[in-house]
Amino acid sequence: MGAAIGAKLGASEKPVVGLVGDGSLYYSDSALWTAAGHGIPVLYIISNNVAYGIIAGAFGGADAEMKQTGEYRGVILNNIDPVKLAEGFGVEVCTPPTNQISPGLSNTALKRWKKRSVLSC
Repeated sequence: MGAAIGAKLGASEKPVVGLVGDGSLYYSDSALWTAAGHGIPVLYIISNNVAYGIIAGAFGGADAEMKQTGEYRGVILNNIDPVKLAEGFGVEVCTPPTNQISPGLSNTALKRWKKRSVLSC
């Protein structure tokens, strides 16, 4: 999240797209406030698998209790809405009608990017 802001500050005339998972978004959601509050136009594309995927994968690979029981407590993020989170920070949101990012949506988001931060998930 922060790296995209830094890239934009370093290359202000170029479009910057941050590809981030939902878990990573929640670790660093203050970057949305920074981008919106300082008018730093960045397009964030969020893949929302409703989990800390890297952590769940590590636990699953360790053949630990979580894998054996199928209960990944503390790893599942099903009660957090990235759209409302972004809107709460003042970031414009574009969401696809399906779970697929379409070229049309990306183009729309990139056009809006020129003026403000946009989150697409």
